Amino acid sequence: MEKEIRSLEIEKEAIKNEKEKKERREELEKELNAKKGEYEKMEETWKENKKKRDQIQVLRDEILALDQKASDLEMSGNYQEVAQIRYAQIPEKTKKLETLEQENGLDQVVRSDDIANIIGKWTGIPVGKLLESESAIYANLENALKETIIGQTEAVEKVSNALRRNKAGLGDPNRPIGSFLFLGPTGVGKTETAKALCRVLWNNPDAYVRLDMSEYMESHSVSRLIGSPPGYIGHDEGGQLTEAVRRHPYSVILLDEVEKAHPDIWNIFLQILDEGQLTDSKGRTVNMKNTIIIMTSNLGSDIIANNSNKEKQEELLRKELKKYFRIEFLNRIDDTIVYHALCQDEIKKIAALSMKDLQKRFLEKHITLEWSESLESRIAQHGYDSELGARPLKRVIREYIINPLSQKILQGEINQGDYIHIDLDQNLELQVSLS
Repeated sequence: MEKEIRSLEIEKEAIKNEKEKKERREELEKELNAKKGEYEKMEETWKENKKKRDQIQVLRDEILALDQKASDLEMSGNYQEVAQIRYAQIPEKTKKLETLEQENGLDQVVRSDDIANIIGKWTGIPVGKLLESESAIYANLENALKETIIGQTEAVEKVSNALRRNKAGLGDPNRPIGSFLFLGPTGVGKTETAKALCRVLWNNPDAYVRLDMSEYMESHSVSRLIGSPPGYIGHDEGGQLTEAVRRHPYSVILLDEVEKAHPDIWNIFLQILDEGQLTDSKGRTVNMKNTIIIMTSNLGSDIIANNSNKEKQEELLRKELKKYFRIEFLNRIDDTIVYHALCQDEIKKIAALSMKDLQKRFLEKHITLEWSESLESRIAQHGYDSELGARPLKRVIREYIINPLSQKILQGEINQGDYIHIDLDQNLELQVSLS
């Protein structure tokens, strides 16, 4: 609240001498008065609650002192005074204490979720998220993932089932939570699934570790994962993989374009998939049992596109994968999951999600953004590519919507508190209505 008031005060000061901003100054004055009034009420409530809290502490101390006094008197045989304290004075003060505690708005007890949130910040372990019934999170995993993963129902269900098996205690406790190979064309949701798992399971976008395996095409690049040996440059920095997991034990590790990695790299991941741990260049053992390992590849995209028969498709994909990966490595992966190309309707749903994300960014600037359904259709139409999937969608939104709106904000045509409605015409020119 204080930050909002300061922000409004700064804006008011910035435009105080601009005649054309008279209406905005009046709006700011009203908003400031409302915020200050609200702040004063909150402060008054807090002070009142604090006063009650101090009274509660005094009563607790008095009750403890009376209890101790009664014990001392009992030892000396003064039973009449003991009875007076225990059956009159202490009950009277206890009743007052209970009344004050019920009225008090400040929590006197440090609860498990308070401790969990602090531990989560210190360690990177999402204890706070786990306190919401962990079983409920996993039971509802498909529905949560489907909110952002569009058109990949089968893939989402396979991932959810595999993770549930592990959490139910039916998986190997010495292996990562899950390990998957995602196959399919580009722009269909493979990477987005990894990001969504971070949000849904742990509510932590920082728990996402992406490794571009095209950067690991040489055998010596193993040192980049676990750190350089002693005496070599970069030894003190640690490995890109081991350091990331050491800091965030609950992580989704995304290995992008996995087929491009050098075969020696897979010796490292065989160790992880077998033992659930990895030793870095400094001799420290990093626990990998709370990670989810996702490998993505475009291998077999033509097989997926040209074979509707599921059994035939799986057979051809197995043959293709054996050309690049050792059998023992493929056997240790929990599931190989196929992502299919997206259709026009699915692209439109993704366009709607992207626009809602943009709407949230505008709300942070205190600007209300609305749009027509035809805008979503135009975005989907121009952002659809059968080969690139949903990837061009971001470019279309950035080029035809975000860029023009950014310019209007910087030119002062759109300000805090504005309501704007946008549309795209047939020439992809942005139409903006302000109110």
